[in-house]
This record gives sequence, C-alpha cells and structure tokens, in this order.
Amino acid sequence: MRPQVTAFTDCDLVHTSFVSAGLIELANNGLIDLDFRLQKTAWRDYRGRFTVLLRVSTEHHEPRFACVDVHDSSSYFSHSSLERCVRYFKSNFDPRELRQLAPEFRERVQPLGLYFGCRSARDRDLPTRHVGSVASLVAKSKYRLRSALKYDEAYRMFGISVRRLRRYRQLLKISEYESDPRSDRVEPKIYFQTRLFPERNDEVRNMNRNRAELIRALRKEFGSRFIGGLSPSIESRELYPDCLSTLDSSLHSHIDRVRSSLICVYSNGLDNSFAWKLAEYMASAKCIVSEQWHNSVANPPEAGRDMFFFKTIDECINACAALLTDKSTSTAVRESIAKYYSSYVRPSTSMWRVVKELTNCDLVPSLDRGKP
Repeated sequence: MRPQVTAFTDCDLVHTSFVSAGLIELANNGLIDLDFRLQKTAWRDYRGRFTVLLRVSTEHHEPRFACVDVHDSSSYFSHSSLERCVRYFKSNFDPRELRQLAPEFRERVQPLGLYFGCRSARDRDLPTRHVGSVASLVAKSKYRLRSALKYDEAYRMFGISVRRLRRYRQLLKISEYESDPRSDRVEPKIYFQTRLFPERNDEVRNMNRNRAELIRALRKEFGSRFIGGLSPSIESRELYPDCLSTLDSSLHSHIDRVRSSLICVYSNGLDNSFAWKLAEYMASAKCIVSEQWHNSVANPPEAGRDMFFFKTIDECINACAALLTDKSTSTAVRESIAKYYSSYVRPSTSMWRVVKELTNCDLVPSLDRGKP
C-alpha cells in the first residue's frame, strides 16, 4: 500500500510551490496517494503562510504530521506546527537557532535543503490550493474574517490573491529548469544578476554594498564575458547606478541566461537565506561560484567537486577564472552538481525524503529525468 499524503493548503501558493510540485510528481509516478485539503479552521487560525502541514499515513502506521517550512528567516518557527508535528523540515536551517526552542521540540527540527519556485507538468488541485492561499491571507489579517468581509478589506485581499495566482502561473515547469551537462551547449560566460533591498538596517546595507562591489569586480576582470548586474529599482538607481543591468529581469529570460552560461555566481539572500536561484543553478547544471553559506543542509555539496565557495571577492574572481580556462574541470563540476541536484534538491527527491522519514519506508523512488 502506498503512503497516503494529505497536504493542507492554508499557505502561500507561490512560495510553497516546490512542496506541492514535489508531492504531485511523487503521486504522478505512483509512489504516494495524494490529496490537497483545506481545513475549516484555516480561515481563522493563522499557522504561517510559508509552512505546509502534511499528514502521512500507511496501513502500518497511524497518521503522522510533518511541517515543511520555507520561511527566509532561520529564526522563524511555526510553534503551533512544532507542537503538532513529529518532524519539522526547515529550508533555512541554522542549528544555533534551535536554542530558542524547548528541548522537546529541538529534535523534531531537521534541515530541508534548497528549494525554488516551480510547477509540475501535470499540475492538479489548483482551485483548492488557491482558496487555501486566500484563507491564509484572511487568517493573517488582524481584523480576521468579519472585517475581511467589509468592502475595502475584501477588495485588498482579492487583489493580493489574484496577483499570487498570476505569479504562480508564471512559474516554470520543473523540466524547464533542468539541463543535461553532457549535451546542453553553454557559452564561456559568467552570469550574476541580483537585486537590492531597502536598507532598513546595517545588515541589509552591507549586503547591498557587497553585491555592488562584486558586480564591479566581475565586470572589471572579465569584461564582455560577464553578463548581469543589479536589477533596476529605486535602491539600485539611487545607490549604485554604475552597476545596473540592462537585461530583461523576467523569470523566463533569467532561466534562459542561466542555462546558456557556463558559470553562475551566487550571493546569500536576505537574512542570509537560500535564494531560489541557487537551486535553479543546480537544476541547470551550472558551474556555481557561491558565497559561503550561513545556513545548513542535510547533505552539503563538496567544495571543489560539486561547486566552489568564496569568502572574498578575490576568491570569487580566481574561481571563475579557473573554470573559464580549464574545460575538463568545468565539465566535471557540471556533471557533479547535476548528480547532487538529482540526489538531494529535485522537488520529488526532497519530498520523498519527508515522506520516508514519516513512514520509515526503505523504498527508493525510480523517477526518470524525462518524466514530468
């Protein structure tokens, strides 16, 4: 008997799309029975819109609950989910943050790993999932459902829900991110396109400055072999106009450039979180030169084999230069990161680990790369 998985839909449609896509892939390949469900209490009880509550059961086990948390902050936890769940999988996992939790909750928290926004080629249950996203929005409102039914509040929430649905439909299918390092042709280019955030504190101010300085150094060192820059915004135009990018910033254009470039540079996200682009780079089998991570994953990639890490701009420059000039190394790195992605990052693989953890199932799914 296959595991029965119920995913409760009171969560953000876009930011939890990785979880939904992975579960749908598992169901499409006959590895789980899946349904999406909206609880009546979702309209009033706010659990956290960046968390997905899962219920997993088999003929040998009573239902067990797990939470998948894709919140950017390593210090954030959904305490209601921690109390209810036997496992809590957190994408931006920093073991130091476990100190804030009661001892009985600490052992429940495990690193989820990297993730990115995506859709399954055979998507399903979108109306139920969209209504659940609206329910999380209503529950979060400080005025709750009664006030949400007033015209102005209802109009605002309707606009937000429409934008979320539109953004979800703009996400690419999983297969559209993935590349084969042995057959896909790439140009000897270095790609790094990023954005700035409003400088609300010194941490954000330093992050913005570091990104601008990295872009300046890459442009100076590699000239036309570097593509990218800062996405145009109020902050980037005002603070670093010399670093602006002229490239289209749409998702489709971004992924086209990722797939066609040999090297992709990565810097940590807001609050030192894992940005989507890191997993996108892996899916596209790029040579990744990454700022040293602050958060942890269960199975970290090996430096120098799977990808390269830097702490200083000079280290980034040197790694990019070496990959540009040594084709055998760049080919080996691309093949290695493609295997890492398939083993630990692909949505179906990541979600199968969650299901397996709750069922103690030793089966290994046979998911062909070409299957949707």
